[in-house]
Amino acid sequence: MDPGGGYVGVIGDRSSYYNDYGGGLTVSWALDNFNLTSITGYRYQTVTNVNDLDATPYNLGQTSSSDEGDFYSQEIRLDGDTFDDRLHWQVGAYYSFEDAHHFGWTDSPPLVSTNSPFIRENLFENTSWAGFAQTVYSVADALDLTLGLRYTEEQKDLVAKSRDYTQATWPDLTIGRCRVPPGTQPVTDCFANFSDTFDKWSYLVSLDYDLSDEVMLYASTATGWRGGGSEQPW
Repeated sequence: MDPGGGYVGVIGDRSSYYNDYGGGLTVSWALDNFNLTSITGYRYQTVTNVNDLDATPYNLGQTSSSDEGDFYSQEIRLDGDTFDDRLHWQVGAYYSFEDAHHFGWTDSPPLVSTNSPFIRENLFENTSWAGFAQTVYSVADALDLTLGLRYTEEQKDLVAKSRDYTQATWPDLTIGRCRVPPGTQPVTDCFANFSDTFDKWSYLVSLDYDLSDEVMLYASTATGWRGGGSEQPW
């Protein structure tokens, strides 16, 4: 467990505050012919920022934002040895879920901007799951062949909100302008949904040979992958 939090760089109307904590738990069971391992992780974080846009003694523009999110992951693995311990194998599954909320605010006096405050809000949900397998086979006393395969699928959902108001009607939240295309919907119903799914097969092939206890030669080829994301088009 690693709780933490504090203020960073407070200068006048500028401030940044963060708070986060998380934990992990690994549990292993030694069974008759294999080992079972469970790895669980969790993290929670909040961040708030305030920034003076004009850097003058006057209030000509200020932004603030807050971010809050949590992340959970779970992995289950089975591993063992067969063929007189010449083959070490491992299979497993992985799952994670992330939930986050971003809120951004920009405020200026009427002489600078009549469309103020401007508010942007995003809600994120990211889900990932995967299955994997890997083997290490001792071809000879000093020669090992490693084969690995993994399938990963991710789903990323975004609810985006963007609107601005006027100083004349603020803080009436029912009167304003929707910034989400086409921009004609009521400000109270101003949002757009984005959803994307990504998937990929990844592999590993490696051959290594021990020349001595201190020197090893190897050849390896592998693929890696990172899923894409959703982005507001305005």
